[in-house]
Amino acid sequence: MVGDKKKEIKDAYKDKLSEGGVYSVTNTVTGKILLQPSYNLAGSKSRFDFSKVTGSAVIPKLQQDYNQFGPESFSYEVLETYKAKPEETHEQFVDKVKFLYEYWLNEYKDKNLY
Repeated sequence: MVGDKKKEIKDAYKDKLSEGGVYSVTNTVTGKILLQPSYNLAGSKSRFDFSKVTGSAVIPKLQQDYNQFGPESFSYEVLETYKAKPEETHEQFVDKVKFLYEYWLNEYKDKNLY
């Protein structure tokens, strides 16, 4: 029974780590948008939430605007997710996320980006 629970927890952790994608952080005052690839979207969201609580941007590009407008002026949005397939290598997973990132950069090319 204990072994089954441990395996369940381990599998859930692996699943969580293998969900990547592209997210945006938007300055709701200026409209500027930062696009970021992530190989662990749950971790990226946690870091964003932590940065709002502490007032310290985890992405250095945003620090000046964090100081000027405050962390409450930023929003986080997942644009697209990609779940690694069991047969994929880590490198293939990374390449897919990078491809998605390039796609979204192209989609947002006419927007006000950081």
